[in-house]
Amino acid sequence: MSAVTVESPIINSPFHEPKQHWHIEKGRPPEKRPGRRAACYWFRVPEHAGRGRTAARQNRLALDAELGEREDLALVNLIRERLREWRSGKLTGRPYDGASAVTRELLELWHSEDRMQRLFFAQLDAAETIVFLAEAAEPYRRGIERQVPRDEPGPAARAAGVRAFTRYACKMATGSGKTTVMGMLTAWAILNRVAAPTDERFTD
Repeated sequence: MSAVTVESPIINSPFHEPKQHWHIEKGRPPEKRPGRRAACYWFRVPEHAGRGRTAARQNRLALDAELGEREDLALVNLIRERLREWRSGKLTGRPYDGASAVTRELLELWHSEDRMQRLFFAQLDAAETIVFLAEAAEPYRRGIERQVPRDEPGPAARAAGVRAFTRYACKMATGSGKTTVMGMLTAWAILNRVAAPTDERFTD
C-alpha cells in the first residue's frame, strides 16, 4: 500500500456535514482527523516563472523538493462557520434568522427526509450559502459583506444606468449535483421576488 492509499477512503455520509477527513502529506501515511477539511489551496511557482537557465533550474529544484505553499481561504472558512451558526441560531436563538417565509418553506422542503430524492449535504450547503449571504440577520453576516468583492461598472456603463453587482460562486465536486443546486437557487430567487417584488435581494 503506497503512502497515499487508504483502505476505506469514504468516511462520511453524503447527507451530513463531514465529521472527519483524511489529512494527506507528501511522504507520510494518511491521517484521519476530526472535523471538516478547511478550505485552502496549494500554490506552486510555475516552472516558466523565472527567466534564464539558473532560474529555471532553481524552480525545478524547488518543485521537486516541495509540495508548494498552503493558502487558506479565510473568507470561505468564515462563511462556513457563520452558516453553521445561522442554521442552529447560535447568535440570536432563532435558526435561519432573517429568512423570509418563502425561504423557510423551501428550506423545510429541501431538508425533508420524505423527498423522493434526498439532497446531498454538498447541495444544501451550496444553496444555503447563497441564501445566507442574501438573507441572514446582520449578526451572522457581520464582517463578511465588506470582504465580498463587487463588480463596479466603468464610467460609460455607469452613465448608462448600470449598477454595481455582486457575484457569488460555489465550488462543488464533480458529480455532487450542481444542476440541482442551480434549480434550487432559481426557485428561491423567483418565488421570493414574486412574493416581494420590490426586494432587490432577489433577482427579477
